[in-house]
Amino acid sequence: MKTPPLGTCLMTYRAYDQGDDTVAVIVTSLSWSPDSTRIVSCGQEQLVNIWDARTGETLFVVGEGRDIQSVSWSPDGNFIAMGGWNGTWILDVRNGEICSFLRPPWPSFALPVWSPDGMQLAVAWNRANAIEAVVVQIYQRQNWQERLKFSTGQHSVSSLQWSPDGTRIASAGDGDRSIQVWWAF
Repeated sequence: MKTPPLGTCLMTYRAYDQGDDTVAVIVTSLSWSPDSTRIVSCGQEQLVNIWDARTGETLFVVGEGRDIQSVSWSPDGNFIAMGGWNGTWILDVRNGEICSFLRPPWPSFALPVWSPDGMQLAVAWNRANAIEAVVVQIYQRQNWQERLKFSTGQHSVSSLQWSPDGTRIASAGDGDRSIQVWWAF
């Protein structure tokens, strides 16, 4: 296969509003599978689409009624963390089943992100009222028990990322426009 010129658009996917193939919806989050063969996306239609990255074909759709707005593929490719209002659902990609549900400590929007080794999941719980500080909880994948919990002091977190060595977490705040780095190991 000949390599295309740099900057060439290779594929365009279209997410549509629950069966209406004329109304495209806003995509709020996407994540590549570690082997680069699939892409997971979610957004305004409140569904999670898993696409074949080569053909653009929808492989399967999950999340109906869960208002998922954020997705994160685990480094081993076996799980997708799906964050929405009032929870984080863990999808086992091997069988298409929800294998765990992480309940927030209060009404909030979840922003999940996997540790580099895939053994922990950090979730920023953005409170619905955006007045009180965001809390980050870190869960162990083996049993989904909380390992660490801390308050960021930020009223809204728009992005959360682990450091490549898995020892720190950075949070980006909307309201105060800050980036904070937390010791997480």
